[in-house]
Formats: sequence, structure tokens, C-alpha cells
Amino acid sequence: MSLGKRRDIIQAATELFRHQGFHATGIDQIVSEAHVTKATLYNHFESKQQLIIDVIWQRSAWFRTAVEQVMSTGDIDDPFCLMNFFDVLNDFINDQDFTGCMFINVSGEYNDPDHPIHRAVTEHKLKLENYLAKVATDAGIKNGRELAISLALIFDGAVVHAQTTNTTEAANNAKQLAETIIRASI
Repeated sequence: MSLGKRRDIIQAATELFRHQGFHATGIDQIVSEAHVTKATLYNHFESKQQLIIDVIWQRSAWFRTAVEQVMSTGDIDDPFCLMNFFDVLNDFINDQDFTGCMFINVSGEYNDPDHPIHRAVTEHKLKLENYLAKVATDAGIKNGRELAISLALIFDGAVVHAQTTNTTEAANNAKQLAETIIRASI
């Protein structure tokens, strides 16, 4: 099996899911956009559900890498380095191709908490919170877990606000709110 074809399928599916939604995007359209046959798609993914889960994991890895890169640009021992998390948000919601948060969108379409797709989103969100909690704790914040949850809530709220109101200021507002919460946590 060609890993290039697998990558092409994931890339095509990611873009279609982002712009059309998960239920609305059919396998035939993914196959057409990826320039593969159905047999090739099903050689790499046992089902559309598995393809969605793999798209989630690919997007999760991409997002966590972006967050870790931005976080590493600051003094990791300074609690205010956590504000760098919101620089990722700014870049994300001010991108010309912003379509909202894939994780929020897919969890809305697969809202049963026991569904494998919803569980994949939950695992992504928990990994991100765990990372933020570790950064907070390493920077000397005693309630690092609680702060991480608060920062994740602010982040997600800003994404939804930007998506529903078409505002570009959500990231700046979220960063200011995060600074207030970080100050209160020190």
C-alpha cells in the first residue's frame, strides 16, 4: 500500500470535512478529490468512520505540534508563557480559510459520548489539557490542571465566537482573559 495515497486521501477528506461537514461528505466525493479508487480508499481505511478517526488524529498531531512550537518560543518557567497558546488561536481564526474547529464540529455531528469518533475528539482535548497542565505545573502554578481546563475553555469559546460572529478580535480578547486568569493563579 502506498503511504502517498493514504496521505492524499486524508488530505482530501480533511478539506472536504472542514468545508462541508462529516455526514454531508460522501465517500465518492473523497475518492474523486483524492484521485483514488474506492478500492484504494478501503485498502487504507476499513470504513468512513475509521477515515474520520484518522483525520482527527492527523489534525490532532498537527495542532499539538503547532501549540508545542509556539509554547517553546517563550520562557517555559514563566507562567505567562501559557499566553502563547493564544497566538496559535490568533493565527488559526484569522486564516482566510477558517471554518471553525474541526474537533468541535465533528463532536457536534457525533454527539454520543460513547461513539468512537466522539471519543477520539475527547482524547484529543484531554491530551491538549494535559499538555497545558504540565506547562502550568512546570512553571510553578499549583492549580495547573484547573488553569489548563480554564484556558482550554477560553480557547474553544473564542473559536466558536469567531466562527459564529465572524470577528477577528476573539483571539485578542481570549488572550486578555487568559492573562487575568493566569495572574489569579500565581
